[in-house]
Amino acid sequence: MDLQLAFFTDTYVQFSLTVVAFLATMSVVVPVLIPLILLFVFAYKQQVAAVDRVVTNTKRMSNAAQSPVISNVTEARRGRGLIRVMALTDFFVQRQLQHVNVFCVANSATYAAICWGNLMAGLISFVLSTVLACVLFSPLAGWPAEQVEGQPSIPLPHTALAMTYGFLVPFFLSILALIQSMFKIYMTSFERMIEYTDLPAEAPRHLPLDGALPRSWPEKGAIEFKDVCMRYRPSLPLALDGVSFAIAGGLKIGVVGRTGAGKSSLMSLLFRLVDADSGSILVDGQDITELGLMKLRESISIIPQDPVRPCWPPVTLLYVYTAAEL
Repeated sequence: MDLQLAFFTDTYVQFSLTVVAFLATMSVVVPVLIPLILLFVFAYKQQVAAVDRVVTNTKRMSNAAQSPVISNVTEARRGRGLIRVMALTDFFVQRQLQHVNVFCVANSATYAAICWGNLMAGLISFVLSTVLACVLFSPLAGWPAEQVEGQPSIPLPHTALAMTYGFLVPFFLSILALIQSMFKIYMTSFERMIEYTDLPAEAPRHLPLDGALPRSWPEKGAIEFKDVCMRYRPSLPLALDGVSFAIAGGLKIGVVGRTGAGKSSLMSLLFRLVDADSGSILVDGQDITELGLMKLRESISIIPQDPVRPCWPPVTLLYVYTAAEL
């Protein structure tokens, strides 16, 4: 959106003004061409409107179909060890082929529509140039010269200028049609950015209570959950339902559970990545919802579950299996 959209916008404006200047000049020097030019502009607009509808919808489908492809690759990369142990290689391969097929169908349809638009723009322009030549060298324009006292009704330099611009228009229009189609494609990225701006905002980063707490907070690290309920979206069921526990400061606690039991949800609540539906969370006796996100997240830390990335050439790494994996 930052690079391609700006480039195509500038190019589109330049080529549009060039084509408008050509057609306006032709209309001024050869007024008899005005009906023909208006008919040509109408046909071109209909063709562009048809292509735009197809390209916009197919590109939106292509963008939506791209996410499952990337997600499946990410899942396969991160869980390759488990996939080999459970003999799920064929399942992931077939799912990847299905996702890629859906993406390729939508992407191919997008560029097929663009090529069709370029072809139609060139065809319309070619018809314009051909009809233009027939009109300029017809009795309607004063040709042959013997019709009007030995001189054509349209001066020869005007005819030459109109012919020159008439044969340049197809070249510029074919490029303009391509640029306009690409512009529409990249506008879908802008639409996605607009969608992201409508997402619910996080809590304030700073609140008045932040300055009242000492810089050493939390000193003990005691954590207490009081009847906490949490869901990730209003339409989803509760991920945590009435959870209550207390952890004294300085203790090392392990949370063990199956996938989806809510282990990561506890961390999300501590960092307020997701706020609780009800209940309260206290750290050293302080309700974390009364703190700004900056103060809270600067005061606690987390060690990632997968802190080391595989490197090349391979080196010997000690992998410690968590209780959930066992």
